[in-house]
Order: sequence, then structure tokens, then C-alpha cells
Amino acid sequence: MWTEVLHVASLQTGGTLSRLKCRLFESGVLSGCVSLLEQRHVRGEWSGATALAQTISSCCVGADPGDRSEAFDRLFLPSVISTLLSLAARIMKLKLGATTKKLGSCVDLLQKILDSVSWILQTHTHLSAQVLSSRHYEMLQICEEASVSLLCVQLWTHTCSHREFLSRLTNDCLSLLLNDVISQLAVSTDAEVGGACVRLMLVLAHQLKARLPPLLQDFRGLDRLLDNDWRGQGFDQEVDQLINIVQSSESMEQTERVRAACVIQAFWRSHRTRRRVKSLRKSVKTLQTKYRSHRQQQQKQQEAKLWEETLRYQVDLRRQQARRNFHLKQRQLLQLLPPEQVGCYLQQCELQAAELIQSQWRGFTQRRRFKRMREERDAQRREERAAAVIQRAVRHFLSRRRSAKIPPSLFWIGQRGLTDRRRAELKKQVHDYITLHTSSRVSVEECLRLHGDVQQLLASQSVVQQRIQEQRIEALKAQSNTLLRAMRDAPALSAVTHTQMTSFLSGSTHIAARARDSHNALLQAQRFPWWRRSVIGPDAEENQSQGLSKLVSMMCSLPRCLSMPRGMSLAPPPGIRRSVAITLTTACRAPVRLLQDVLSVCDHQTSHSGLCCCWALRPRYKRLVDNIFPENPEDGLVKANMEKLTFFALSAPEKLDRIAAYLSERLTRDLHRHRYGYVQIAVEALEQLLSACHSQSINLLVESFLRTLRLLLESERAQLHELATGAFVAFANIQEDSPSYHRSYDFFVSRFSQMCLCENEDQETQDRIRVSGIRGLQGVVRKTVDNEFHINIWEPQHMEQILPALMVNLQTENIHSGSPAEQTELCFRDLLSRAAYGHITNAIKPVLMHLDSHHLWEEDFAVHVFQIVMCSIQHSHLVVQLILGHLDANSRSAASVRTGIVQVLRAAVTKATGSIGPTVLEVFNTLLRQLRQSVDYELTGYYDNVGKRQTSSAEERELQDAVVHTIGSFAHTLPVYQRSEVMLFIMGKIPVPGMYPDLGSPTKGLEDLPYLSVFLLFRQHIWRIIMIQVDFDALNTSSLTL
Repeated sequence: MWTEVLHVASLQTGGTLSRLKCRLFESGVLSGCVSLLEQRHVRGEWSGATALAQTISSCCVGADPGDRSEAFDRLFLPSVISTLLSLAARIMKLKLGATTKKLGSCVDLLQKILDSVSWILQTHTHLSAQVLSSRHYEMLQICEEASVSLLCVQLWTHTCSHREFLSRLTNDCLSLLLNDVISQLAVSTDAEVGGACVRLMLVLAHQLKARLPPLLQDFRGLDRLLDNDWRGQGFDQEVDQLINIVQSSESMEQTERVRAACVIQAFWRSHRTRRRVKSLRKSVKTLQTKYRSHRQQQQKQQEAKLWEETLRYQVDLRRQQARRNFHLKQRQLLQLLPPEQVGCYLQQCELQAAELIQSQWRGFTQRRRFKRMREERDAQRREERAAAVIQRAVRHFLSRRRSAKIPPSLFWIGQRGLTDRRRAELKKQVHDYITLHTSSRVSVEECLRLHGDVQQLLASQSVVQQRIQEQRIEALKAQSNTLLRAMRDAPALSAVTHTQMTSFLSGSTHIAARARDSHNALLQAQRFPWWRRSVIGPDAEENQSQGLSKLVSMMCSLPRCLSMPRGMSLAPPPGIRRSVAITLTTACRAPVRLLQDVLSVCDHQTSHSGLCCCWALRPRYKRLVDNIFPENPEDGLVKANMEKLTFFALSAPEKLDRIAAYLSERLTRDLHRHRYGYVQIAVEALEQLLSACHSQSINLLVESFLRTLRLLLESERAQLHELATGAFVAFANIQEDSPSYHRSYDFFVSRFSQMCLCENEDQETQDRIRVSGIRGLQGVVRKTVDNEFHINIWEPQHMEQILPALMVNLQTENIHSGSPAEQTELCFRDLLSRAAYGHITNAIKPVLMHLDSHHLWEEDFAVHVFQIVMCSIQHSHLVVQLILGHLDANSRSAASVRTGIVQVLRAAVTKATGSIGPTVLEVFNTLLRQLRQSVDYELTGYYDNVGKRQTSSAEERELQDAVVHTIGSFAHTLPVYQRSEVMLFIMGKIPVPGMYPDLGSPTKGLEDLPYLSVFLLFRQHIWRIIMIQVDFDALNTSSLTL
């Protein structure tokens, strides 16, 4: 019924036809017809479906839906296009599987459907992008049949022939269309398809004209493709036209590029010329300004120099006059003496002069001798250090040689595999990645099939390998049972024959030769006298231990083919207990690391009667070490056995390194098995051995001891960190006579610094860990600072770790007995008291950097820190110099920061009374310079040259008061004879009106003197210092200047 309606509608003309088509769309007839073309409704009626598709396309063209035009364009028409392309794809599949008779009908049907699509596209151009990106259209494009490809090209040829079609297409759609056409030219070999593609390209070029060349830029080499593949196919003239169009587009592109480059270069040259002309005027002004300012500065410097020379001349003149007056007064007093006393007085003066000359000469000779002794001592120290370096290099070379001779360990020993949790995480990541990045090339069913095939191949391969392994195991089992049965049924030595003796020989030449040598050695030992057969001592134990180690190495070096499967065991030979036989059987099929653990378990947990031979072969020091461990770790160290071990170590000091290595091995094993009670016992035993050993033999224990502590510090338990720290502190308190050349404490410095910065939810646990880290750092300092071969503790990389950690703990508020703050202060004082002259800079700079980075200058914490520094350090004047340099470096900082540094400087110079020396004038010079800068900042309102950072008068006045109080406090500590020189130096820094052009003349108005406040402020502060701190007698020489 719907088909008849549509046929009647298609026969109408004019306005009636348009209204009828709209009624069909509004009533849903067209939508129903489109749904009939779906795959589930079309069941072999391909001609009817094609006719219906033509009718629907004719109804879609020329319809005017009115208010529903948006739904018609965006919903209905895309569904029609999708349905038509799907129908075309199904007919194409039908064509691929059709016989020769039905092949022509399928081609006609496909052509009709594509004509319908072309008819719709000519009217509704916006559907072209949908067609080009459709999946069904891609199936038509990639079809191998030349007729299908030709129909697709003809579709676009007929569509593009419409004069308004290409003008309404966007550049993206045109690019997709060109891509399809050129891909057909590159892939297809059929002449008809190639000719259709070339003609379509010519149509595009004729209608697009100027729009085509930019689009062809993405298809490089199109002219070569046409020239190589499509000449001689019967359409050479069209091919030549297309090649000319492509090459003309390339030449046009090159011309446009050259023209654009010329325009850019012209603009750039004109811009550069204008900028150069403009900068010439500015440069002339700048040059004149710089020259005038330079001349003005030179004049100021010359005037200041002249004023200073005048002042110095006046001071020297008054000093010479005072000295002349003094000598005149002495002469007058001498004239008043009686004549008989003049000679005595002159003789006394001569004696005093002689004593003075002699004292000066003796001081000169002593200083020269001391200098010579110091040079000799420095030379001797250099020789000793050179010898130490050479010895260290030789020892390292020999150790590398020895380590190169040792065979490398198996790569799987000590390796840790993936945990179940980590394996699950990796598996989840792989699954998520596969889910997100599904393959478009391979389907899931194909992957499952391939996975099943691979699993079958692996299963078959594993079955083959398992069968070979079972056959090998059966053969070995039969051979072992045969050998055991032969050994059990062996005849007596008196009745053995040569054939039976030959059957007991091993097939391995190495084992047979070793057995023959052992038998001969045993026979020779039986002929020895009794005093040679009964030798018992350390050498015998050592030989027995070496024999046991060789036996273990031979058992460990057995090939993997001797490994027995689980559940199978050899029959125990007669005379061996069942428990021991089970242990040895397990050991035979275990790897190297497991074999060592099994032997250790046999030695420790099996009674001595069952394994008397193995126990007797163990070295004595191992037995003594094993005896100090109780069965229950809560019982603690066995003191009686520990005393035996200590006596043995003192009696045989050459065994100390082996004892320490074995203790370290046991501790490592217990630590990996989480038996922390035995770990604590092993550390306690190492501490007692260290305290009992003499200073000459302590180096034998230190390497294993430090390696053990490093292992404990690398663990994650806080209790083990405290245990290791306590042991290290005990070791640090031991005084050593011989220097150590090869020890390094870098790891302990880094680890203890991290412990000092520990953060924990439990405050008590955090304090304990921090206190342990501080005690560890104090131990490192005590151990290394007095040893001249460990001066690297003062290097910046170590100080930058130690001092910030101490500053953070020193800043804590809870100060009580045993708190981190108290321990930090003790450690800080101890560290600074041991600092030499050359190490003070490295020790103070991290403190200054910490105060800067954490903005702590404004608080009292900085003053407290430097009070500790000045009370603990020896060369305090160097600290004052560093603070002065830091103050100059922060001259552009905020006023509060500069005030804090000045207060710290005040506390430092007050504590360093009498030890500043030649840095007195430097202190006053720096403070006066800061005072002058503060006044300048107060006048301008900014404390930088850019004018972005503002400051307030209150902050600057606070800084000025701090500077004045610092100058007064420091001047109060100076002797009387130095105060006059200091005052002269200070007055030399005051700008005087009349001599400085910036201040103007004395008669000039105050409103025009911006720098007069500087002079008034200086004079006010200096008079305050003079009236409070300096006596009137010391100012007689400087009163005229004021």
C-alpha cells in the first residue's frame, strides 16, 4: 500500500507534488518505508527494495517540511542515507557470492541505489560528509571488484556534475573526496576505474578552480603516480591535463611562498631600520647622561678623598704635637732632677731599652723557630697523608684482585620474586589497558582461539618435558637403589674379589681420583706414631671446617638433573638415623641458599648425638657463638657462654673477624625471618666484644659491625633504629689508637639526619626516633672529627644534612629532660666546639641558609642559635665576619629581616668581646652602611631599585634603632684608647653640608634638601652613642671636627 502511495506521489507535479511529499513525511509513511529497507525486513526481494529506495529518494528531493525542516534535515535524511548505503553494502556482498547469471542484475541494482544516493546528495549537500565517513561506504571502497569501484567513482562524477554541489562543500569534505579518488588511483589497476577517477579529478578542477591547489598540497607525488601508472591506458590526453593542473598548483604554491618571504623580509628590514634610528637618539641621550654622572661621581670621590686627607693630616698633626709636648715635658722634668740622679735615670732608661730590644729579638727568633717547626710538621703530615693514600690504593687494588679471583655467586641467590599483591596489581593494570585499547584488527573470538591453541602447545610441550624428567628420575632412582643394595650386600674385605671391587668404583674420574687420594691418606695416617695421630687444636678444627665446606660445596655443585621430585626419597642407608636421612635427602634437592639453611638447622636443632660428626667438624668459634643464643629469646644473652666467647676472642684475636662475620650472618638471617629477639641478642654480643677488645684489634670487628648496623638502619621498624643507634653510640665512645683509612660514615650521616626529621602520629615515638638520630649524629661527630683521616665530615654536603636537622629539632617548644631540643643543643655545642678555623665557614653557612629559607630572622630563635654558636666556637671573629657578609647580601631584603640580622650581630659582638680583632672597623662600616641605606629606603618608600617592594617608616625606624643600639653596645665593650679612633672613623662617614653637592649649601632652604635628614639623623644617633658610651677625655681629639 505504501509503495502505491509513493508511486502516485512521484507522478504529481508542481506545488501539489511538494505538498504531497510533505504530507507523506509528516504522516510517517516515509519513515515506515525506510524501516522496511532494514536487513530484517528484506529477505531476498532485492529488486523491490531497490525500487522502494528509488521512490524514497525521489520523495526526499523537493520536499518542503516547513516547521519540521530541522528534524527532516538532521534526523530523517541521515537515516535515509545510512539505510541506502547499508542496502548497497548488502547487495555488494550478494554480488560477491552470486553466480555469473545473477552478476549483471546485482550490478544494475547497485547502480540504481547509488543513483538514488547521488540524487539526494545533489539537493542536500550537507550529507556528503556522512557518506564519505560511513562504514558501509568504506566497505564499497575496499571491495576488490572493479565494477563496484567504478560505480562509486561514477556516483561522485554524476553528483559533482551538478553546478552548485561543489560550491556548497566544505574543504574537509573536499579533502575526503580527493583522498578517496587518489587512493583508487593508487590501488586500482583497472583502466575504466582509472579513467573515471581522472575524469572526476578534471571535473573537480574545472569547477573548484582556485580552491583546488591548496587541497592538492597534501598529495605530494600525484603527478609522478599519474605519469608512471596511468599512461598508455587510452586516456593519455586527460592524464596530461591533470598532470599540468597538479604541477601548476605546485608552481603557484612556490610562487606564493617566495612572495610571502619577500614581504616578511621587507617588513623585517623596515622594522629593524626604524628601531635602529629610534635607538640612536636614545643612545646619545644615555651616553651623555652616563658621562655626566661619571664625571659627577669622580668629583665627589675627589672631594671626599681630599676631605679625608685633610682630616687625617689634622689628626697626625695633633698627634705629633701631643708627642712633642710629651717629650718637652719629659725634658723639663729631667732638668728639674739633681745632677747626681741624672746618670742613674739615664742608665735605667738604657736598661729598659735593652730589655725591650732583647724581648723583641727573642720573640722574633721564637716565632721564626715556631714557623720552621710548623712547616716541618706540615711536611710530615703531607707525607703521612700521601702514605695513607698510597696504602689505601694498594689495599683497594689487592681487594679487587682477590674479589676477581672469587667465582661469582649464582644470580638467583638472594633475589626476591613478585609478591601476590604486586602480581595482582600488574595483572589488573594489563587487564585495564587491554580493555581500554581494544584491537580493531583482531576480534575477541580470534584471540580466544589463538590463546587456546597456544595453551595446547604449551601443555603438550610440558607433557613431553615432564615425561623426559620422569624417565630420568626413574633411571636415577633405579641406579641409586642398586648402589645402596650393593653397598648393603657388600662382602667382607677378606672375601672380596677383583671383579666385585671394580663394581664399586665410580664412573666419574674426578670422584674416583679423590676417593683414591683419601684412601691413601688414611692408610698413611694409620702408620703415623701416636703423637701425630692425636693432634687436637685450632689447626685440626680449621682443617675439619675446610673439609666440611668442601663437602658442602660439592653437594651444592651437583647438577640439576639430580633433583628429586616432591614425595620421592631414597632409602636411608644402614647406620643413619631416619631424621638425619630425611634432612640429607631434602638438602640434596635444595638450592644453595636453602642447603645452607638446612645445614644450620641441623647444627642448631639436632642433638649432638645424632649429628656428632657434623658438630665436631664445625669450627670452635661458631660453636661458641651458637651457644650464646638461648632457646627462648626472651631469656636474653647466655652470660656464661658469652664470657667463654670473649675469652676465646681475647686469646685468639686473629679469629675476631670470623666471629664478627658469623654473628653478622646470623643477625641477617634472623632479621629476614622477623626474629627480633635474636637480633637484639646478636647486637648485644657485638657490643660486648667491641668493649672487651683492645684498640689494636678493634679494626677486625668494625667492618662487620658497621655493616650490621647499616642493615638494621635500613629496616622499617623504629625499635631496630633505636637499637642500632645505641650500638653506634657505644662504638663511637671507644677510643682508638690506630687511625682508620678505609671507613666511611656517609650512610650514617644521611640516615641519622633522616631520623632527626622523622614525622610520626605518636608524639612519643617521634621524640624517641628524633633523639636517637641526634645521638647518632653526635656519635658520628665524636668518631670522625678528631681523626685527621676523616676531615670530610666538615664538607658542605654533610653539613647541609646535619645542621638543618639540628635546627628543626632545636626549634621545638617542648623542652624537658631528654627532649629532642635539649639533646640537639648538646650535640650542636659539641659539634661547634670541635670546629677548626678552616671548618667554621662550612658549619655556619647552612645555619644562615636555614634561617633564610624558613623566615626565622624575625623571631628570637635566631638570637638564641647564635648565642649558642658564640659560646661554643673558638674563633668567634670569623662568625662575626660571616654575619656581616650575610647582612650585606640581604641589603635588598625586608626591614624585618635586616632588623633580625642586626640583632643577631649585636648578640654576637657582645659575646665575642676581646676576640674580634681587626674586624672592629668592618663592623662599624657595615652597620653605618646599613643605617644610610635604611634612611634612603625611608625617604623613597621602597627597598629595591625597581620600586615594587614598599616599606614603612616604622619598620625602617625600628631597624635604625637596632643599628644604633648595636653600635653603642659594641663601642661600650671597646677599650678607651680605641674609642677615639672609632669616633673619627664614624664621623668620616657623615655627609657634611657644603662639601657634598647633594646636601647643598648651609644657606639653602630646608625644603630643597632631601638628604639633609640623613645628616641630621646621623648626627643625632652618633651624639647618642658619644654621650652614653664614650668618655669626654677620649673626645678631645674629635670635638673640633664636630
